[in-house]
Amino acid sequence: MVLHHLSVIHGANTPIYYMEPARQDTLAALVLMLLQLINQAYIMGFFFLISGYLTPGPFDRKGAAYFLKDRLLRHDIPTLLSMFVLSPITYLGIYQISTKLTRITAYLT
Repeated sequence: MVLHHLSVIHGANTPIYYMEPARQDTLAALVLMLLQLINQAYIMGFFFLISGYLTPGPFDRKGAAYFLKDRLLRHDIPTLLSMFVLSPITYLGIYQISTKLTRITAYLT
């Protein structure tokens, strides 16, 4: 998973929080893109399979109400906090950086 995210930053030049300057090494870009394509073909489905396999045990042990309350506190509240507080702050910082450094905000200028 770490290699996949590093390949996104260094290979695809996808506009995310951090973006490396474009490289002229075509072979490296193709290898990193191939890594991403192979990973994206199976990795999310595999993670959903694992979580579906591991969920019934805690659900049966805790009961429906406590399981959902625990899931809300451990997953949903941090996700909402990240989406509505932390991400907007981060993107404000990105859009204030010079387009010569990131090329992310080039369409806004």
